[in-house]
Amino acid sequence: MTLRNMGQNLSDLKQNICDWQMKNEKLKRTIRRLKTETTGLEQTEKELHMITGHAHQNIQALQNMVDEQKSLLRKLKEDRRGELMFILMSEIVKQDKDGNFKIDDSEVNGVIEGIRASGLFGVNEKLFKAAVRKHDGQIKGVCEICRSALSPQSEDHKVDEKNQIIWIK
Repeated sequence: MTLRNMGQNLSDLKQNICDWQMKNEKLKRTIRRLKTETTGLEQTEKELHMITGHAHQNIQALQNMVDEQKSLLRKLKEDRRGELMFILMSEIVKQDKDGNFKIDDSEVNGVIEGIRASGLFGVNEKLFKAAVRKHDGQIKGVCEICRSALSPQSEDHKVDEKNQIIWIK
C-alpha cells in the first residue's frame, strides 16, 4: 500500500465518518420528535381513558340529554317551517295585485322575484311557473307547492335544484 493509497483511504474514511455523523444527528432528531409524539399520544390515551371511565357512569344521563336535545331540535324545525311558510305566503299574497286569490301570468314573475329576494329560498323558475299553471294559479295550489318545499323530508335531503320547485337555502 502506497502513501498515496493510504491518503485516499484516510480521506474516504473521513468522508464516511462525516456521513455517519450526519445520519446520527438526523436519527437523534427523529428520536426526539418520536419521544414528543409518544408523550402526546400517551397523554391523549390517559385522557380518553378518563373520558370513557366517566362516560360509563353517565351514559343514561347523556342519553337523556341527547333525547331532550332531539326533541327541542324537532320543535325548532317545526317553528322554523311555520315561519318560513308565513314568509312565502306573505310574498305570494303581496304579489296578488288584483286580490282575486289567484296568481295570474302577470303576477307570477313578481312572486318568483319576491321569493328570491327573501334570500331564504331558491326557486326553479320554469318548474314554479309550470306548477302554478297546473293549479290554474289558485293560491291554494301555490300553497301546496310551498308546503312541499318546507316538508321535513326536504330539509333532510340534499336539494336537487333541477327537480325541486322551491327549496330552503
